[in-house]
Amino acid sequence: QGGSTMHWMILPLRRYAEAREETGKALAILRRKLPAYHPLVIASLAQLGLAEYAQHETGAAKAHWDEALEQASRTLRPESPELAKLHAMIANPDALLANSPE
Repeated sequence: QGGSTMHWMILPLRRYAEAREETGKALAILRRKLPAYHPLVIASLAQLGLAEYAQHETGAAKAHWDEALEQASRTLRPESPELAKLHAMIANPDALLANSPE
């Protein structure tokens, strides 16, 4: 269980390759256990996209963010704060990455 949450701690430390690997593993487990529109799946897709973006894998990041938005739109109201946060992160990932500790 600890391994499935470790990716949330690695990304802010700028350990992007490790965050990408751990998030990918966690996402694979979540996809087997939960529906695609589950908040943990959506959050993992968003985090994986952020780790990919940080590694200049913009195509992969966009694909994961598009999937996160698609699934979030299935379950969240257009005015929901969670959907607004997801849109804000995707619109300006550099700001989020810049706020990570050195």
